[in-house]
Amino acid sequence: MQNNRHNKGKLKAIKEEYKKTQGYIRGETTDLYSATKQAMDKYIDIEKLKDGK
Repeated sequence: MQNNRHNKGKLKAIKEEYKKTQGYIRGETTDLYSATKQAMDKYIDIEKLKDGK
């Protein structure tokens, strides 16, 4: 039973980080875990997305 609560907590954290990641792509937030932000900056050209290119 405790493992199930632990998994639900992880799922909630993942969903929240996904939501923040989408906001980061749209330029709405910078409140991400450092590793997530580094990965986003490495693989996605945010400025290009903002310009709609």
